[in-house]
Amino acid sequence: MCAHPTRKLYRIKCRANGQWELACAVCQAKLSEDNPHYVYGGVIAGVPRRRRRSAPTTGK
Repeated sequence: MCAHPTRKLYRIKCRANGQWELACAVCQAKLSEDNPHYVYGGVIAGVPRRRRRSAPTTGK
């Protein structure tokens, strides 16, 4: 799975084992070039970003 921060992921097969993987647009473009194992499986949009933990609020 791609580790680049993004809100849109591409579901692809790019290896001989045929397992689905998720990749950002940059990685998807690189993996699709001249790859006989490449299969496009759609887009997953709106992937939530990781939220920063906020400091706990006090009840004062």
